Amino acid sequence: MVRSFGACGVVTAALLTLVAPCHAAQCGAADFAASFPPDGARAVPLNGTLSAVYTATADYEDETVSLSNPDATQTLAASFDPTEHRLSVLAPQLTPNTSYTLSWPALRSLGSATRGKGAEVHFTTGASLDSESPDFAGIRDVQWDLKYVDDACTNDFEPRYRFTFSLGPAADDGGAESLALLLFQSSGRSIGDEGAELVSLGSFPQNGKDASVDLSKADGTGSVCFSALARDLLGRISATASDQHCVKTRSAPFFYGCRMGGGGTPSSAAWIAPLAACGLLCMRRMRLRRARVE
Repeated sequence: MVRSFGACGVVTAALLTLVAPCHAAQCGAADFAASFPPDGARAVPLNGTLSAVYTATADYEDETVSLSNPDATQTLAASFDPTEHRLSVLAPQLTPNTSYTLSWPALRSLGSATRGKGAEVHFTTGASLDSESPDFAGIRDVQWDLKYVDDACTNDFEPRYRFTFSLGPAADDGGAESLALLLFQSSGRSIGDEGAELVSLGSFPQNGKDASVDLSKADGTGSVCFSALARDLLGRISATASDQHCVKTRSAPFFYGCRMGGGGTPSSAAWIAPLAACGLLCMRRMRLRRARVE
């Protein structure tokens, strides 16, 4: 009995170790996702629009935004763009070289009374205005990978194509760290004649880091093309939206668990099913032995 329990314990521990990293966030939470300017931004221009992106389930009900500095606190009315899930406020004239705290509200989820997570963002202004459009070298390279995502909405592992983008440098007179990165899918099975579809909106990656986006099996199979642009706090965009970068993915069976390399080499997560089967076998043997003893 001790031997059987030990073997099953090892199997169970290994199984939990592999499955644990795959858990997704709570289903339907209308959570804050990104702020422009981001937390910790410096030399923020004195003009422009302050905005925040929420997850797709966010529902705006006239919540206000709080903006404060060491001398005063203001409550600002906001507007909501449901296409980008973006809450925006036109900031009053900011004081040069001053620290600000921007409090984004917790929004309700669509069809629910539950509120998600808001955020408190801290930034420091510079002494100048943003007067030029951003410069952005665009996408340099696109790689793809296969993943399984534990979807809390369906309580099942859902197949995803993960596309990773190597980006060229970006610059703006209002500060590159306050730029937004917009990724568009311009070609694929789900893209119609109407043109590109926005698939990701977030803070521009800093220090040469990559960006990534996950697409469903239907959206990511076959020849897939992307374009990207940078947007500053005044809504001006870079001249890179017409630059397309394409990659051709393989249609996959999606049975490898949480991750499989683009070259087709399964990771350790591929052992989830065998471990589960082994664990069930161990428990069955334990029950049989217990029944014999009784």
